[in-house]
Amino acid sequence: MSEKTINNDKLKGIYDFSIDVLGKRYDTYQWCEDKVNTLVTLNGLLIGALFVTIDKIFSKSECLNFVMASLAILFLATSLALSLYHIIPKMNSGRITRNIRTVIGTEQFDSNESYFDEYLKLELIDMVKLNTEQIRGMNKNIMKNQIAIRIAAICSIIGMVLFLVLIFNFIIK
Repeated sequence: MSEKTINNDKLKGIYDFSIDVLGKRYDTYQWCEDKVNTLVTLNGLLIGALFVTIDKIFSKSECLNFVMASLAILFLATSLALSLYHIIPKMNSGRITRNIRTVIGTEQFDSNESYFDEYLKLELIDMVKLNTEQIRGMNKNIMKNQIAIRIAAICSIIGMVLFLVLIFNFIIK
């Protein structure tokens, strides 16, 4: 649809919709952060528990216990590393644009006055375009983070299972 054929009422509706979508993306960012916080806490506790119990488990000097403990630590450490990777701030999606809504975009201006002047030039259609650019960039960051979080969660589960098997093996001997 051409920019010229959109009337102002429809354009205002599209703008409001884009603001709503941006709000949902920020909610999704928070949801990702909550999952990462849970993973980091869980991994830290499990790695600590492994190291606390490791001398008791290895007093029997069984190769199977050593392999399970090593694998558990490896999977939990991998999960922790992926979780910490997620925490690294992503200030852009890889595309540097002069989008005045984004942190990187605002840094493209020399002064507050030039930034303010750019705001004054905006038409409603420009605002919608800037919002949609930011939505796409946020989606790209969210999708990258979801992959890292999914792999981290799987590694945590495997590490936890190995740890539980290790403990169970120790108890029954």
